Amino acid sequence: MTTTTNGRTGRTTPQVIFGLIATLLAGAAAAFLLGKDLNWDFYNYHLYSPLAYWTQDLKSEFMGAGMQRYLNPLGYLPFYWMVAAGWHSVIIGMLLGAFHSLSVFFLWRICNEHLFKDGIRRRDWVALALAFGISSTVFLSALGSSFLDPSACVLVMAGLYLMFAELDAPAANSRQLLLVGLLFGLSTGLKPTGAIFFTAAALAYWMAKPMTWRRTLFIVPLAIGGAIGVVAAHGWWSYLLFREFGNPFFPFANEIFRSPDFPSVAFDHARFRPTGLVDAVLLPFQMVTFRSWIYVEPIAPDLRFATLVIVAVCLLLKQLPQLAAKLHIGMAAVPPATQASPNAPVRFALQFCCIAYVLWQVTSGNGRYALPLMLFAGPMLVLAVRHLFLAYQPSAIVGLAVLLLVHAFHAASAGNPRWSPAPWTKDWLEIDVAAELKSEPFGFITPDLNSYSAIAFALHPDSRFLGLGGSFPIDPDGPGGSRAKRFLAEHRGRTRILLGTSIVRERTAGRMTLVRQANERIAGWNLRVVPDDCLKITLPDHNLVDDAPLFFACAVTEGSPLRDRQNVERQKVARVFDRIERTCPMLFRPAGGYILFVNGRWVREYSSTDIRMFASSGRVRFTRFEYGPFEVDLGTVDEWLHGNPANAPECKPLQRVF
Repeated sequence: MTTTTNGRTGRTTPQVIFGLIATLLAGAAAAFLLGKDLNWDFYNYHLYSPLAYWTQDLKSEFMGAGMQRYLNPLGYLPFYWMVAAGWHSVIIGMLLGAFHSLSVFFLWRICNEHLFKDGIRRRDWVALALAFGISSTVFLSALGSSFLDPSACVLVMAGLYLMFAELDAPAANSRQLLLVGLLFGLSTGLKPTGAIFFTAAALAYWMAKPMTWRRTLFIVPLAIGGAIGVVAAHGWWSYLLFREFGNPFFPFANEIFRSPDFPSVAFDHARFRPTGLVDAVLLPFQMVTFRSWIYVEPIAPDLRFATLVIVAVCLLLKQLPQLAAKLHIGMAAVPPATQASPNAPVRFALQFCCIAYVLWQVTSGNGRYALPLMLFAGPMLVLAVRHLFLAYQPSAIVGLAVLLLVHAFHAASAGNPRWSPAPWTKDWLEIDVAAELKSEPFGFITPDLNSYSAIAFALHPDSRFLGLGGSFPIDPDGPGGSRAKRFLAEHRGRTRILLGTSIVRERTAGRMTLVRQANERIAGWNLRVVPDDCLKITLPDHNLVDDAPLFFACAVTEGSPLRDRQNVERQKVARVFDRIERTCPMLFRPAGGYILFVNGRWVREYSSTDIRMFASSGRVRFTRFEYGPFEVDLGTVDEWLHGNPANAPECKPLQRVF
């Protein structure tokens, strides 16, 4: 094993080995203390997708976990294998935490060997940079969980460490750049969000030091390695999707590939993207607040970005007289250098973070997709403070230590950063399933936005799932309808529908309310629930204790008395919704989704903007659950039908409440 420092390669030092061991142990311990995370994604696709990949084929089920079913499952296989092997959940969580902590190990090496390699009090600066980096609420929320993001982050951080080493080397190393590209490519292939860091790293490397023509050719091995990594991580899965659906990224990018099994619509998820320049500028200060849906779904307060902006502004003001003097006097031409500047690693880090931040905001704005950036916020803050108070370093270190305590208290005040924290138990998924569901295979229908497809793990191995709901429900007479009908025909007489509730709600509202609502949802498929043939599935919820999630797997049969009446009403509502979509395509996208009758309202989902439009009692409204106002009235159905709407929507992005 070798390590590269200041361009020289030698044997790994005991300090590095000790740092690696300490990081792995700390990651495992942190995962144990944070507890198990039974998040929405785990219940809906983290477990089902690798299970379906490993034990089934794409023909035997359809949309079993909604559109997420077709995300690359390879990165989730290690988690699935450990769960399937019956390992204790503590062991699984601690192993995942140890692996995820490798990102911190590479961050430490970057700080210790490159960003803070010179100057006095080096150890103090490195310790503070590392502490501020680790204290990211979003990073801690994902550490040791079933999310793929922290695993992909390890590959990105490893690639960045090698790029920092390249900056300190006297000449470009093609083999090392090939390895860098491979690491970034693997990350991108496992999850496409890694592409923003690949792009940012390549641009920052090109900008960080003066380039000769020979050195500019670094792009060749980097690109080759990246292509190999992407193909290695996603190539086989893309081939399987293309062979089955005619789209290697099914159901995404179907506006290009036009698979007959999904509408040819474009998805552009804007949940956390800024609605304009002002929103983007205010984001670091919004991240301070104790509100969910700012840059990630849970509450995740973070003081670091706002502090970094303030320090950066102070630095700029401090440099203004110097800059003005240079502009006034003029600068002599300086011949291009061929050797790395001592500040090349710092410039690379600054440029990488700036480019990555912009790309992150433009593409998603989701903090979980930007874990490398969340980690690098720590060293960048410490570097900025050190540069601002260059003549007062001891005081700056004390001030940063105090700020770290304030930040830690502020973040801890929000509670456990886990999405859905739960105590450690023997099995990762505790589930109580009726014996008949384990001994006999069935075809299961999931009609809701939540598939809870993790339940498949406890069912008969030959059971299969069909997702009729999800964020883009299947139209019986539209794309994907024939495949769904084939599934129903293959499982005729052995089809059950999953009806979700809770123990308390079932006691108070009764099962027949669930049956009625389910009949309304599946009427378009000419199906109805058999209320006397329902089997229980219980998922313990340690947050609610006495109100654990409860499912009924009820038999369904053909022949719905609601179908014809619903079809007439659905066509009328569709004309209204279609006209509203044409009035404001910015808000209501992707347009044209199948309309469901849910709890007395006609509903159409718009997954790109998280908007739900509904018609009830003769009026049309829409809502976006993480924004305000919570319901926007659009007028009456008749007004839209007859071309005289009183409340046409204001066609502009919805502003976040702050």
